[in-house]
Amino acid sequence: MQRDFQDVYFQVDPVSSKLLPTFSQELLSHLESLSLVRFDNEQAVVHLQAAVKTAMALQEVDTTDVEPMYTVWEDQQCPLRDDIPEEPLTLKEVLSNANPTQDNYFVSPPGNVPLEEAAPLDQTLISQWDKLGVEVAPAPKKLKHDADNG
Repeated sequence: MQRDFQDVYFQVDPVSSKLLPTFSQELLSHLESLSLVRFDNEQAVVHLQAAVKTAMALQEVDTTDVEPMYTVWEDQQCPLRDDIPEEPLTLKEVLSNANPTQDNYFVSPPGNVPLEEAAPLDQTLISQWDKLGVEVAPAPKKLKHDADNG
């Protein structure tokens, strides 16, 4: 018997915090360098942990005999327009959509720029969130320069 996604949708159980990987400063630095996203405070790391926890729960769902979906709109019609050939755009017209350009090429932002080393985050504060069992992460700690200015 084939099952559909609604049969397994409500089988997602929360993952125990004991199964979550430890977000050490070394792992956080590695994730920052891969994603080019800076985890500025402990609250950002807690949000990352929540996302990983959700993803881990999804991995536990039994999808045996579930027919794969090709689109989330499988039950709706998706009419296609007729493919009518048109005159292609000129190079000048295409490049007019971008700024800046150089030598008839698009100029893209530089990728994989190394991030500067950041101050370590408070690992105790990060680990406390799961122990509190609350939906909202604790507020980030006040930085020294924030306390001086406020």
